[in-house]
Amino acid sequence: MIDVGGVGYLVEASARTLEALGATGGEVTIHTEMLVGEDFLRLLGFAKAEERDWFRLLTSVQGVGAKVALAILSALEITDLQRALASGDSAMIARANGVGPKLAQRITHELKDKAGALGGIAGGGAAYVSTTPGPLADAVTALTGLGFKPGEASSAVAAASEELGADASLDALVRVALKKAAKMTNRIRHAACRCGQIRIACTGEPIRISVCHCGECKARSGSAFAAQVRFPEEQVSTEGEAKMWQYTGDSGNIADFFFCGTCGSGVWYRARPYHDAYAVPLGNFEPGHGFVPDYSVYEDRMEPWVSITGDAIEHYD
Repeated sequence: MIDVGGVGYLVEASARTLEALGATGGEVTIHTEMLVGEDFLRLLGFAKAEERDWFRLLTSVQGVGAKVALAILSALEITDLQRALASGDSAMIARANGVGPKLAQRITHELKDKAGALGGIAGGGAAYVSTTPGPLADAVTALTGLGFKPGEASSAVAAASEELGADASLDALVRVALKKAAKMTNRIRHAACRCGQIRIACTGEPIRISVCHCGECKARSGSAFAAQVRFPEEQVSTEGEAKMWQYTGDSGNIADFFFCGTCGSGVWYRARPYHDAYAVPLGNFEPGHGFVPDYSVYEDRMEPWVSITGDAIEHYD
């Protein structure tokens, strides 16, 4: 029972949280989770935000309710739990009251790939990203807002931070973390023409994401610049019938532009000598794609009112 301004709240907690709260009558701070059902309201308390995160992760497994999740958190330290999941040690999970061998196996199977996302330990995946306000937490929020699961986002940001160092800016963290997350998840992004007759699926990480200010890209896009995402051919699959128009530039390079014959949308182009890659207009992708340009080219032809910003963008005339 916790007294808050004269109102008593009955809070359920793991044995480790109860131990961390200390003696009766003292002041405490807990992180809470409310469970709402047709005929009940239950308030759960956790000494650390990390423990609450693990509770949420455990209860995402079928057959694991609040009682079982609290039993696991009572029986195992977070680092031991993460190590057990990372190594597939279901016997360690089964030490908790109410967890049989089959349920323990299901927990380790479903959560093994997420073991590196919460509660960092040496080995067994990427380190946990603290929820303390700052660039790391902001980067995790940015990735989850783009559709990545919290565990995926945390692992990717931790890997990006390790690569870039402690002084990395938010912009650089997000950019590198997006690439890390794409590799970790083998993520598929979908693009389409305006009418949906042509659909494109791009798997994994692109070669580059660029903004181009050349006259041809301006004319092709009908805008002040064009942004495109270049993927290797083997990572791209297409559906629907596209028409082709071939263009030879002043340099002699040839580009094959593909477009929808129904709505007229440009859907991709293949430029030689990079004919083994698809360049897909960034605006054709579904929301949540997470692409951020890393190159801005032909800036000597950039409109004077345009500014392409970002710590990690490479600029070329």
